[in-house]
Amino acid sequence: MVSNNVPADTSRYFLAKATHKLFARVIDYIVVLSIVAGLSIWIISSDSAGLKNAFSLVQTWRYFLISIIALLIFSFYFILMPNYLWKCFTVGNWLLKLKLYKTIPTKNMLICLIRRELFIWIILVIVNVSLGITLCAMSSGTAHKFIVNLLKLSGNDDSYLFGTTIFHILYVATFVLLFGIIINVCLTSKKQSIIDKFSNIVLIKLVDKATTTISPIINKSKINYGLPGENIA
Repeated sequence: MVSNNVPADTSRYFLAKATHKLFARVIDYIVVLSIVAGLSIWIISSDSAGLKNAFSLVQTWRYFLISIIALLIFSFYFILMPNYLWKCFTVGNWLLKLKLYKTIPTKNMLICLIRRELFIWIILVIVNVSLGITLCAMSSGTAHKFIVNLLKLSGNDDSYLFGTTIFHILYVATFVLLFGIIINVCLTSKKQSIIDKFSNIVLIKLVDKATTTISPIINKSKINYGLPGENIA
């Protein structure tokens, strides 16, 4: 039961709506993918300077380099930045006034963030790095044929069937898993999703206006996680 005797300067918090969670994530992906795409174009483009001149790489090494850059940028943005630099915030969360919050205070936040992002993008990026490593083990011509068969841009070459099938399975599995996570988030608006429970992190909605009146929305959400601003009798 939530007490009505709350100080006037106590901020109110409740679990974020599914639409807020998804929209914040879309904003975050726009930011991160814009950075990754910009660096990728810089590396691949035949007219670019800078990194292209600094790294005189064959095309297969460029695939690998881009996958590593994506891993580093995603890791910094979704894990290191919220944990060390911008406490529990990303750009999307900050714009929508959402904040990451541990449901178990004794848990390590860094580990919780890794667990939270594991099935959302970490596995997918690791698959991309694995593809980059595989391409690096091939000659440029063989790597090009492998990519063509992987993307099914021409008739399939049976000599690449085993390798391309493995990567097809990995990519399909990761996207099906991500789709399932999105569905689960949609069905658990203002409740803990599977990812929330697995990572011991929830997204809370920050309400700036201090009030001594308990919001009906807060009562309805029935938070029992000991969040800031929550008084439990």
